[in-house]
Amino acid sequence: MTRPNSLATLAFVTVLTACAGTPDTTAPSALAPAAPALSRIGMSSVTGHAENTFDNGQLLRNTSFSARLLPDGTPFGEFEVVLTGPGRFTGYPDEGTQPIHFEVTCLDIEGNRAWIGGRIKAPKTDPYLGGGDVWYVEDGGDTGPDKVGVAIGYRPEACHNRPAIFASPSERGELTVHDGN
Repeated sequence: MTRPNSLATLAFVTVLTACAGTPDTTAPSALAPAAPALSRIGMSSVTGHAENTFDNGQLLRNTSFSARLLPDGTPFGEFEVVLTGPGRFTGYPDEGTQPIHFEVTCLDIEGNRAWIGGRIKAPKTDPYLGGGDVWYVEDGGDTGPDKVGVAIGYRPEACHNRPAIFASPSERGELTVHDGN
């Protein structure tokens, strides 16, 4: 077994000790976690949850969004839609609950309204896996209800086309659209 060079070890420990002096509170620590991107002022984002019922309560739709534009304009995030009800209402052959997980492919925000393109990435058994939709989200603020709607099968990369989508008022939950201003 070889011994470490004691002079090199002493020099290394001396440098570490010198660096461990009074911390500079104005510089970010290399060990501290980075601040979440959503906390940056000016970041366009859509977050929150909305619930809707349709067909006299036979279909329940829960949607949860976490989408943002990165500083370079790249869309980033995920959202999930959970449909509960008979297959004739959910569009799936199975009765019951259908969770569908999307990856954000496009995000366009104007004021309190957003168009979010997403591609289905789970469950792996989903018959529509790899397909996508464009979702419309409207933040009602203090003056009205939040609204959610979907253009099923619309090319998710084309959310910037802002397809006309009928949006239903959310019955529960809260959505926040931040346009970066």
